[in-house]
Amino acid sequence: MPNVCREEQLTLVRLSRPCTQTFIDTIQFWKQGCSGPRWCMGYERRIRYYIIYRHVYATEYQTVFRCCPGWTRWDDEPGCLSSVSSLGTHFSGRECSYQDTQQCLCLQGFHGPHCQYE
Repeated sequence: MPNVCREEQLTLVRLSRPCTQTFIDTIQFWKQGCSGPRWCMGYERRIRYYIIYRHVYATEYQTVFRCCPGWTRWDDEPGCLSSVSSLGTHFSGRECSYQDTQQCLCLQGFHGPHCQYE
């Protein structure tokens, strides 16, 4: 795009990082032969693992595209085609009406919303 400059911007980014946690759990189970041929309830401690996600903040460089110094965008034009020094001036002798919406009549050989293209 014309007159568009690339800029590296430092931003704060939130990332989710997996983290393994352990905990000791007491489980209940049935076991045989507690007193005679009957079954009884037993308890045993076991280590269990699970994954949690923690939010970590990091600074990263991101590429941003902005108008170069001395240039600006006008309406929805692609790129930055309007010179800051030409703001408020008439391009190519256009005739404009400044009502609710700005409408310009371009001279022959010029086109664009502000008659800025040849």
